[in-house]
Amino acid sequence: MTIPDPDVTTQNFETPSTYARVSWTPEDVLEIFDMTLEEAENWLSLNERHIADSMVQHGWEVIETLGACDMLNKVKDDDQT
Repeated sequence: MTIPDPDVTTQNFETPSTYARVSWTPEDVLEIFDMTLEEAENWLSLNERHIADSMVQHGWEVIETLGACDMLNKVKDDDQT
């Protein structure tokens, strides 16, 4: 897993106000599964959407949990007023 260094100010992000960017490499896959580098690249390519969807879903859960830990007030839904 590659996590960009937050101290590096020369990174070219599409949106400057993005946080917690994560990416996976074929080498990460090779730490878990016995396959060739090419197989790991293909596997990541085939599963990229599933990985991203799961990471986003889990990220929302983490944000909500951390906000609750910091006792942040949740936004009220129009349906709840």
